[in-house]
Amino acid sequence: MAQLRKQLNTYMENQKSSTRIFARSLRKKQPVILQFYYQNTRGLRTKLSKFLTASACSQSDVLCITESWLQTSIADGEVVDRSYNIFRKNRDPMIGGFKRGGGVFIAVKRSIQSELVIINNNTLEQVFIKIKDSLSYIRDKLPDASLLIIGDYNLPSSISRTECTKIIYENLSMLGCQQFNNVLSNHHKTLDLCFSNAGIVLFKTPAIIEEDKLHPAIDITLEFNTHLRPEVSSSYVFKKADYDSLNNFFIRTNWTDLSKIDYIDDKLNWFYQKALRRR
Repeated sequence: MAQLRKQLNTYMENQKSSTRIFARSLRKKQPVILQFYYQNTRGLRTKLSKFLTASACSQSDVLCITESWLQTSIADGEVVDRSYNIFRKNRDPMIGGFKRGGGVFIAVKRSIQSELVIINNNTLEQVFIKIKDSLSYIRDKLPDASLLIIGDYNLPSSISRTECTKIIYENLSMLGCQQFNNVLSNHHKTLDLCFSNAGIVLFKTPAIIEEDKLHPAIDITLEFNTHLRPEVSSSYVFKKADYDSLNNFFIRTNWTDLSKIDYIDDKLNWFYQKALRRR
């Protein structure tokens, strides 16, 4: 009985101080290379659950997606899990007049420090991010940066496609970038281009969701990040967990409140507030 009372007192003290019931240890992740995945998905709105599951299992550090067809009503947590930071540029119907289609995003593993590069008057569907310390504006600000510029360059224009292609290649060559993607579609064309001023390895890879035959999925390995500052992240030491308190927490929590929350991001935040933060 004394032992049971002692355990009960310990449990109540834990409940008063915090509901964080896992011990944490600090570890440092320092990648040797960066692994990129690119795909023109031709719409994710009907494939969100498949993409979320596939991306959670992916070994890629960075996911570059074009033609996402996402809208603001779709939360980030419906697209990728918490292991990624996501930077989105959805199609704005007020600019182009089209509600459907378009949209791009880049998702970066949280273990890698990344941030959005703000482009003034950015009316194009494009996203630039900075990893560590990414056209002439970006290169002037980051003269020593390794650049990787990838996307669907099927550009509408009043001039010919050949002339558009020439302009793109000439401007990016001024940044020291060359085009690496030689993977052909089933129509023997390359619509998705990959420019870089660093040594990369690019090859066709199995798609993580259904593949558009005009836009083969590709995998890119970029070896440049030996000076990346690793982000200190925490991990759970499950063998030191207090499983009695864990069991009591799940029994005592009123889970019906969760059904009253509409959006998945808000549901997730509710859970973490209950499980990991002070009450």
